[in-house]
Amino acid sequence: MAADRQLLRLDLSIFMLHAVMTANFVVLPLMLRDQTGLAVESHWLLYLGVVSASIFLMVPMIIVAERHRRMKQIFLISIALLAVAQCGLWLGAGQLWMVALSLFLFFVGFNVLEASLPSLISKAAPVTSKGTALGVYSTAQFLGAFAGGALGGLLLAKGGMALLFGVSMVSILVWWLIAATMTPPPHLLTRMVNLGNIDEQQVGELTARFLQLEGVAEAVLVPADGIAYLKVDSRQFSADALLAMAAQLRR
Repeated sequence: MAADRQLLRLDLSIFMLHAVMTANFVVLPLMLRDQTGLAVESHWLLYLGVVSASIFLMVPMIIVAERHRRMKQIFLISIALLAVAQCGLWLGAGQLWMVALSLFLFFVGFNVLEASLPSLISKAAPVTSKGTALGVYSTAQFLGAFAGGALGGLLLAKGGMALLFGVSMVSILVWWLIAATMTPPPHLLTRMVNLGNIDEQQVGELTARFLQLEGVAEAVLVPADGIAYLKVDSRQFSADALLAMAAQLRR
C-alpha cells in the first residue's frame, strides 16, 4: 500500500508537470507578442536561450539528488521553482526580462522533474509490476498535457492571463504540499541474475537466501526463465557475494 501511494504521488507529479507546461504555452506566445513586443519570428530565440541556460543548473541539481541522496529535497525545490515562475509570469507579464527570468526558472524545475520522475517510478515500483507502473505514468503524462491545454484555454477565455497563471500557481502549491508527504525514495538499482534451471519448490528458499545478502531490498525469482530480479542498495551491496552465490546455485 505504501508503494501504491508513492506511485500515485509520482503519477500526479507528471500529470501536473505537463498540465502546467501546456497551459503556460497556451498564453506565452500571446504574452510575448502583445505585452512584451517581441516579434513572433524571434520567440524561438528566447525559448532556445532559456532552455539551454536551464540545463547548466539542472545538471548539478540531478548530480546532488543522485550522488548525495537528496532526491526528495531537489524534487521539492524543483516544484517550488515552477510556482515562483508562475508568480513571475503573472506579475511581470509586460517586461521581457522578467518573462525570460521566469521561463528560465520554470525550465530548470521542469527539466529536473522530467529527468528524475522516470527514475523515481522505477525505484518505487515493485519488480513484478514495474511495466504496469511505467504504463500508468505515461498515461498520466499525456492526460496532463491534454488537461493543461483544455483548461488553459478555458481559463484564458474566462479571466485572461492573470487567472491562468494564478490558478497554475495555486495548483502547484497544492502539488508541493502533496509531494512533501512523500517518503524519501530508496536509492535502489535493479540487478538481474541468471540462475539456470530452478525448481518451483526452491523459489521460497532461494528468495530468502537472496534477501540475506547485504544490500538486497527485494528479490523476485521467475522459475520459467531461470532469472532472479533484485533491487539493491549500491552502497551496501556486494556484487562479488552475489556472483559467488549465483555460481554456487548453478552447480
